[in-house]
Amino acid sequence: MTRRPPRSYDKPALPIPPRPRVGFVAPVVMNVDERAVETPEPMPRRARSTSSAAMEADRGGGAESSSQSSSSTTSTSSSSSPSKPAPLAKPAKRLKPEAGYVIEVVYDDPNDLLQEAPKHKSRRNGETTGEILFYGDDVMFGTGCNQCYPELLRDRLLRCGLRLVCNALPGRTLFSPDAQAALALGMPDVACVTGDIFNGAFHFGTVFSSHSPHFVVLALGTNDLKRPLREASAVAVSADLVVAHVTRLVAHCRNLATGHCHEGRLRIVLIAPPPIRLTEHARALGFDETSLALVDALRPALFALRGRLDIVVVDVGAEAARWTNGVCPSTAAMARELADAVWAAIEAELPRPMSTRKSRKEPA
Repeated sequence: MTRRPPRSYDKPALPIPPRPRVGFVAPVVMNVDERAVETPEPMPRRARSTSSAAMEADRGGGAESSSQSSSSTTSTSSSSSPSKPAPLAKPAKRLKPEAGYVIEVVYDDPNDLLQEAPKHKSRRNGETTGEILFYGDDVMFGTGCNQCYPELLRDRLLRCGLRLVCNALPGRTLFSPDAQAALALGMPDVACVTGDIFNGAFHFGTVFSSHSPHFVVLALGTNDLKRPLREASAVAVSADLVVAHVTRLVAHCRNLATGHCHEGRLRIVLIAPPPIRLTEHARALGFDETSLALVDALRPALFALRGRLDIVVVDVGAEAARWTNGVCPSTAAMARELADAVWAAIEAELPRPMSTRKSRKEPA
């Protein structure tokens, strides 16, 4: 039988040289004393069979005088007795590292601007440290006057270091799907499929997660009291039902804030539904006498939640009494009055505003 020639894969594999390390490597500096320690040579085999007295003499280091006396005694006795192996030298003590040594990584990057940045920077005019979210319905949107009253508070909030985020929608409810509002806005396809586009609690998580607010202002619950929505609801709409949904929304808001790892405590402000007057505009929107009775029973129940839920409840009943359409502000002046009332209620909860004085120039 002929022997086959060797193939390429039969040859032993050549060692692969290590790849060169490319890039910046941070040196590691430790405060551990790494002085060289001399290790004694291993003991001869004959010396290991010595008597226990010699080993005890070797272990007991003692002072320098005792070692000299023991060596002199050994030298005198060696002349009369047979020779004994000399005691071994005591091994040097190894230095143990400190229990709490620190490893410090030193970066030497000339382009790293964070090395020159101060640890604490004072806030200047125009700089923000957080966000405040306004989440509401027609009154906040400014349906009757084309004036969104949170926009009137933008400059005041900016002086407090807060950036305004306003998410208001006409027809938005607290918990009820509103297909009628979809038809009114010219969206019949949405109305046929679902009316949850106007469900405030359904979309609140998405809006909150899109930002990182430290303050939340809620203005919901009025549209849930309309007659068509009450009749379409599977559960009888009452003041207790609205309070239960408000409690659930506040708890959901705090859970979202915990998931976002917020610093500090999330402050929640609830604007109670304003009183309704049965004008022609209000009746066209679907409000009736039952809606008025529900609002009158709902307002004191919401104010009772202040201590239990740790929230701020704002009453805008005095401003709502001057609304001509009976439901929402109808002029820009009414929107400014509403903005001032909301600001007076939440100003104590906000950070201190920046001084209007010009800041001193920093030395060059």
